[in-house]
Amino acid sequence: MAIIKINTPNAEQLARGTGVNMAFRFGMSQGQPLRASDVVGQQGNPDFNKDEYMGAIIKEKLTLSYTDVSKPPPYKEYKFEFNECLITLNLPKNIITTAMQGRNGTVKEYVANDDYQITLEAAIDSYLGNEQSDKRFEYPADQLKELMKILQLPNELAVASDFLKLFDINSVVVKEFNLTQETHTNRQSIQIQLLSDEPYEIKLKDENL
Repeated sequence: MAIIKINTPNAEQLARGTGVNMAFRFGMSQGQPLRASDVVGQQGNPDFNKDEYMGAIIKEKLTLSYTDVSKPPPYKEYKFEFNECLITLNLPKNIITTAMQGRNGTVKEYVANDDYQITLEAAIDSYLGNEQSDKRFEYPADQLKELMKILQLPNELAVASDFLKLFDINSVVVKEFNLTQETHTNRQSIQIQLLSDEPYEIKLKDENL
């Protein structure tokens, strides 16, 4: 007699998967598109009020890419584009708090701004731009494999987004991502946590100088 083993997700996995799915489905109706203000800047282009978008849910297109130059050409390239996703951006500050005897509260010392924290709510489906495709009811396994390749790279990724460009964010690092299979057979929602990244140079001091 064969024994059939069925693995079911635990309560935490179900809750996180449901949260990602709900955030994407209902967030699409609440998210606002990138909108220029009526004020024209020095370059003759409409200005954007960055504070207005901080913490807001923004509907956007976004592309993640990486070029592996560690080996001789031709270089291997990784690229994935989300045609429709929700982006939420926040900027924490690094502040040191010190408690002092006999004083209520703490003394705060501002150090610097932290990295931008980027939450990306997205979904992958099998429509591929054609709702009449024979594959429209299939699970988007190939697309998910391509996305996993780039999300699991131990490197910073180039990011292309008109919204993130407002904040001079062109490079990001994947902090974590989570996904749980849904009841939809042809769609997979995913939540990705990103941190902004800036290139830096390490200058070595010449001891002979």
